Order: sequence, then C-alpha cells, then structure tokens
Amino acid sequence: MFTSKQKILVGVAVLVAVLLVAGSYFGSRWLFGPDIKPTPEHLLTAEPSYFTSVSRGTPSVSGADWVSELEQSFSDTDSATESDSTQIDEDLEAQLAALSDEEFTALAEALEQEETKSSKYPPVPDGFPSDLKPVWLEDYFDEDDFSNHVTMYRVLIELWNQGDHDFVNGSIDTDTGKVYPLYHDVVYVTWDSYFREGPNGEPIEVKYLSSNLGTHDTVGSFNDAGEDLFTEEEIMSGAYLTKYPGLKLVDYNSAGYHPANVLNDY
Repeated sequence: MFTSKQKILVGVAVLVAVLLVAGSYFGSRWLFGPDIKPTPEHLLTAEPSYFTSVSRGTPSVSGADWVSELEQSFSDTDSATESDSTQIDEDLEAQLAALSDEEFTALAEALEQEETKSSKYPPVPDGFPSDLKPVWLEDYFDEDDFSNHVTMYRVLIELWNQGDHDFVNGSIDTDTGKVYPLYHDVVYVTWDSYFREGPNGEPIEVKYLSSNLGTHDTVGSFNDAGEDLFTEEEIMSGAYLTKYPGLKLVDYNSAGYHPANVLNDY
C-alpha cells in the first residue's frame, strides 16, 4: 500500500514520461508536417523506467521493480526517523528521571518563566542597540521591582518598530510615567525663573536652566559650561537656541511619550 507521498512521486514520474512522449510526437508534427509517420502506439503507452542511480551505465529496472524499491526506501527512511525520535524521547525521559525533586521544580519554574517572557514581552527587533538589553532578559529581573524599566523598554522597542532608530538610550520619569528616548544631539531642558527689579523699578522675570536630561557625553560637555552656559540676554532673546550648533534644546515638560499613547495594550 503506497503512502500519500509515494503516490504523488509515482504519479509525477508517470505524468512526466507521458508528457515527454506526447511532446515529442506533437513537436515533430509541428516541425516536420503531417507527412511524418506518427509515433508507434506501443511507444506512447510504454511504462516509464527508473534508474536506481544517477551514475552512467546503470541499468534501468522494470516499473514494478522500481516502485517496490522506492516504497522500500521510504519505509527505511521513516523507520530511521521514528527510531531517532524514539531514542531522543528515551534519553530525555532518562535525564528527567535522574533529576531530584528540587532540580525538577527549578527546571519547571525556569521553563514557565521563559514561556511567560516570550508571550508577555515583545521580541527585540533586529538592529536594536545591543547595549539596550531589555530588563526582562536579565537574570536578576523581577517584574515588581522593575515595572518602570519594563514600560520604558517596551516604549523604546515600539518606537524602533515605528522607524525611530536614532536613540541610544532612554529614561522614564517615575512621577509622570513619560518615557524619554535619548539622542546624542538632544538635551531635554527644564526652565525656572525668578524676578528682579528693572531699570524703572518694574519686576522682570528672568528665566534660567534648572535641569537637563541627555546622553552622558552630551550632558557632560553641556554642563561643563556651568553658569556661562547662557547669558541672561541670550535666554531672554531666544538666542540660546542657536548658541550650540548641532544641539537641540527641547522643553522637558512638553517632550516625552506617554506609554498609553504608544502601546496598544498598556
């Protein structure tokens, strides 16, 4: 009795043989005209032959023989596969049986955690910065202790999937819950102000930079300027925006991403 796979292969072989003979017949009629004698009928009905080897000079065998040989080859392959699978199952069972109760419990918990991670957290996309390893992939990870980090990495991964590939780090404001992707050319700044007396005794509000957020290298050089970062006139006139070419100063309070606006299941 042939399996489905064997029946398909036999059918294809017969079909190819018939098409070759028929193609030769009709091709000759088309090329040479109807005066050419048609192919003898016994050739059109001849059963296909099958070579057991592709080596030159190997004799062909009859249709019944090659079908039997083909069936046997499938049988041998299936038997070998089943044998290998059975051996693997037996080896695995032996290894599990050798575990102590504590080891078996630890293994079960580890497998459960891995399954939870793979289904609960998004996969890391190709090209995602290697030094931004999501916290849930760390050995020390505990969801209750690192829930804010989980949110931050989920937002960063979603931003990456949406096409933002320029950030090199991230930060989350635990008070507002907003996530800030960090870039080499961006500093998020917070302003404060105080009032001083003007020339005519009128109060004048003076703004100053109270805090900033950015990458370590950018903020480090940014803060080295200290009190000379901006003059009062530069801040009041808005000239501070162009004082450092290639560096964008972005208002901290109006920037950042609310996770609920980025994540569908937040």
